[in-house]
Amino acid sequence: PDKDVERLARKFKLDEPVASRLTELVHRRKSQNEPERAAKDLATIEQHLRYCKRTSAMATLLAGKLLEGDVDELPDLSEAEGLMEKYKLDEDAKSKLREIVEKRASDSSQVLQQIKKHLDTSA
Repeated sequence: PDKDVERLARKFKLDEPVASRLTELVHRRKSQNEPERAAKDLATIEQHLRYCKRTSAMATLLAGKLLEGDVDELPDLSEAEGLMEKYKLDEDAKSKLREIVEKRASDSSQVLQQIKKHLDTSA
């Protein structure tokens, strides 16, 4: 098993089938000679898992999207994390913001700008 997958599985208490799915993703990337992409995928999955309630289900879903080619890469949450920090969002709001970025990956910057405007006026 991949050591990075094992670390992620321990950190988020992922069950064995989920860890296997993540290992499959890492091995596929490495067999395609894309080890950097494997590391980036795991880092982004970890980012998403920080802000969801059901980590095993989310890890399975995200790994599946990458393995099946539904998405080329997962959206980075760095910009959303900035908003989470600045406005001290609670767990539910963080989870919802993560979901919005995932669903609106193509225009997430514009959506986050709009959310920021709303947060600014409500603060």
